[in-house]
Amino acid sequence: DGIENLIRCAFRENTDYDVRRTWPYSRFSFSQLGREIHKNFPVTESLNFSLDDIASELNVPRLKSLVVSIENE
Repeated sequence: DGIENLIRCAFRENTDYDVRRTWPYSRFSFSQLGREIHKNFPVTESLNFSLDDIASELNVPRLKSLVVSIENE
């Protein structure tokens, strides 16, 4: 799935997309990630994330799990 791969790219699991990545000592913005998803996948109407922005310390934030669900109205 393209959106899942883009999210994984932001968390440094691949290099498939040119998106903002997680860094130590920085804030990772899910609203920015949402903008990048909309830019790369224009048919995406709405996004919800279960997390707030991540303010990282020395360690680079990584994903423990990822669930992408598609809902049609």
